[in-house]
Amino acid sequence: MATDKLFFDLLVGESLVDELAGLGFSGACVGGNELNAPKDFQLLCSKVVSDPVQNNARNALSANDLVYFELADDVSNRKASECWEVDAFIVSADFVKNYRPLRKPVLDFVSLKNMGERGIAIIIPVSLLLESTGFFRANTLNCFKRLVRLAGKAKVDVVLASGAKEKYGIRSPKDLMAVGVALGIPANVVVKTVSNNPLKIVNRAESRTDPNVILRGLTVLEWGDQKPVDKKRLWGFY
Repeated sequence: MATDKLFFDLLVGESLVDELAGLGFSGACVGGNELNAPKDFQLLCSKVVSDPVQNNARNALSANDLVYFELADDVSNRKASECWEVDAFIVSADFVKNYRPLRKPVLDFVSLKNMGERGIAIIIPVSLLLESTGFFRANTLNCFKRLVRLAGKAKVDVVLASGAKEKYGIRSPKDLMAVGVALGIPANVVVKTVSNNPLKIVNRAESRTDPNVILRGLTVLEWGDQKPVDKKRLWGFY
């Protein structure tokens, strides 16, 4: 494993930060407002939103760094894919449980295209696969493989996360990458699923709070006599 890479777990339970730092992660995102983190460890908090997605996402950004949306029906997925405030789609246990490969695709192409244009990633929690058995494991594997294949065609970033709720479910970056290879991600690019791709999301969260970043691609180098606004709008084109 390259030592110059920064590794992130963007879907993990609270109170597991110390264990993640010991496994070589540089940062993590928890589903709460836990702020205690080891030195040189970047900790973010996230909120999962539902319909109405845009209003809930904007409200969530006032107290959270990232906004997630759980994969749902086609109409809800389409609405969420059009929302600039959503950072990533996540795969839930309920979605996998109800997934039937012969009925319809995991995500329609329009939603995938919207996600690619807006930089919305797909977070795959490997705990759903590793902690399942029998038919549910086979169905989960099928669902994840199709998501990876569709995301590759639509140029949507895939992020592998542990999805751990307790310390025994945490996986190291190498373990996550090994699962990624099993899902069909080429070995020469699978490292991006735990480093480059999550780093894009982390940088996006930082851009929202950076007073010098007006919007994506437009940054103030020097304010001069004019000062930045005291309270910056956190939602929009970042």
